[in-house]
Amino acid sequence: MILPAPFPGFYDYRLVALSISIAILASYAALDIATRINTITNKTRLFWLWGGATAMGTGIWAMHYSGMSAYRLPIAVLYDWPTVALSLLAAVGASSVTLYIASRPPFGTGKALASSVFMGGGIAATHYIGMEAMRLQASISYSPALVTLSVALPILISWFALRLAFGSNQSLASLSPNKVGIAVILGLAISSMHYVGIAAVTFRPSAVFNGDLERAISVSNLALASITLATLIILAVAFLTSMIDRRLSYQAQEIINNRLQMQAIFENMKEGVVLLDMDRNVVQANPAALTLLGLTHPAPPSYHLSDAFEIYQLHGEMLDPSEWPSALAAKGQFLHHTELELRRKQDGKTIVAEISTAPIRNQAGQIIQIIVTYRDITERAEIINTRARLASIVDSSEDAIVGTDQHGIVRTWNLAARKIFGYTAEEMVGHSTMILVPADHEVEERDLLSRTNRGEFIDHVETIRRRKDGRLITVSLTISPIRNARGQVTGASKVARDITMRKEVEQRLYLHQKMEALGQLTGGIAHDFNNLLGVVIGNLSLLELLIQAKELNREKALKFVATASKAAWRSAELIRRLLRFSVDQELNPDLTSLNHSIRVNSQ
Repeated sequence: MILPAPFPGFYDYRLVALSISIAILASYAALDIATRINTITNKTRLFWLWGGATAMGTGIWAMHYSGMSAYRLPIAVLYDWPTVALSLLAAVGASSVTLYIASRPPFGTGKALASSVFMGGGIAATHYIGMEAMRLQASISYSPALVTLSVALPILISWFALRLAFGSNQSLASLSPNKVGIAVILGLAISSMHYVGIAAVTFRPSAVFNGDLERAISVSNLALASITLATLIILAVAFLTSMIDRRLSYQAQEIINNRLQMQAIFENMKEGVVLLDMDRNVVQANPAALTLLGLTHPAPPSYHLSDAFEIYQLHGEMLDPSEWPSALAAKGQFLHHTELELRRKQDGKTIVAEISTAPIRNQAGQIIQIIVTYRDITERAEIINTRARLASIVDSSEDAIVGTDQHGIVRTWNLAARKIFGYTAEEMVGHSTMILVPADHEVEERDLLSRTNRGEFIDHVETIRRRKDGRLITVSLTISPIRNARGQVTGASKVARDITMRKEVEQRLYLHQKMEALGQLTGGIAHDFNNLLGVVIGNLSLLELLIQAKELNREKALKFVATASKAAWRSAELIRRLLRFSVDQELNPDLTSLNHSIRVNSQ
């Protein structure tokens, strides 16, 4: 039997380009919505699933009929509209199953295979159901090889595209190169299947139509334009919906991130933060507040701050709860950096805290909650108190205590320094201590400064200083180097004690003792000298009596002279020793020529 020659067909490439564009846009819309499905876990997931399937299925369907219209035959072509509708359902159904499988992580090999089979099979089903909807005076035959290829091709390309879309960590953000590339691949998969399927068909002339014409309709250019327009509107709605939802989701995520950041800041603040309602019950408290205030966690309903601690003024007076910062804040009086003492009921521990309050208002401007912050300044308060005590000790000291830098510039000046040297702190701070040093002691002062800068401790050095009124005073200096955290000398602490009166008393005592010693010495010398003179005088008197008696005994007279002479020499030795004591040096008499000395001195 000789078959009639096939109808010659040709393509309107404008419609071909339109069909491929629709397929790519539909693929992009489906991927865009599938991205949203991945991030949604609630009931709206089903909405986005059907939205993506509708966009994808409608695109496949519109691509098919655009492609069918692009293939021109020399005879009229009608379509059975129920079958056309069935092809649309097949496209939407296959797309929904594909997106459902692919969008549920993890996306492994099994899911990739199943989703690509549904995707490729859905595209093929849409095409061949659409071919069955054709009503024309021709017989239709298919090439088995090309049919097989038309089914296998979209499955393979879909597998590749879906692996890229859901099986990798690549970004599928809006208008990302990855998403555009995958959409092009999927669009080409859908288009390639259709045009391979058209190539598999042979149309031969026939005397009768190939099916029932009761529900057959003609797809005019207007109908095709309507289908295309409706598809584009559906895709545009899908794009806009996804874009708006993405924007809203981004904003929602930003709000969540900001809330998480604020929560993290709230949880990790070193300051205790407590949120109270208008009845001053604890609504929320961060860990620092729980630790600082001894609050239980979580706070029971209607937990009041007064159940946890008491508040005292720094001077020890207990505050009534109606005068607490939180109570004042409830009345609209907000405090900033108010220092109070908290005494915890839990363990009796006392804490000095810096308390601030702030309101939280609603849209109407009404205060609905109160924020109270507590900064633990117990250590700082102790340091301040210690410094105050040290300052009080320094100021009450009778010794001048002066702090200087490395160059001898005064930095601190206590009250005793003012009393001793006559200068006020305002007159000395910022000026050199050389103001106090007499000219003949400047070298000494520079030496002391140099030794101190080398880290040497100087203990009780007696020196002279000049008061503001010009009077010189004697002071005892003790100088200690001041070091920083790295051990470097940055200055000196000088303690000066006025010992002028003590030195005067010592001098008077010394003179008194000297005079007393001299008196004792003089008395002893006078006694010894009198004894010696008594010997001399006695022997001379005896000699005189011997001579007057005219019975001169030479031997006896010489004895008297020898005794007197010996006493005289002993007197001379006593005088010599006295002279040596007075000049504190050894006397070495020497023989000299008087005439020679006179001549030398006269020249």
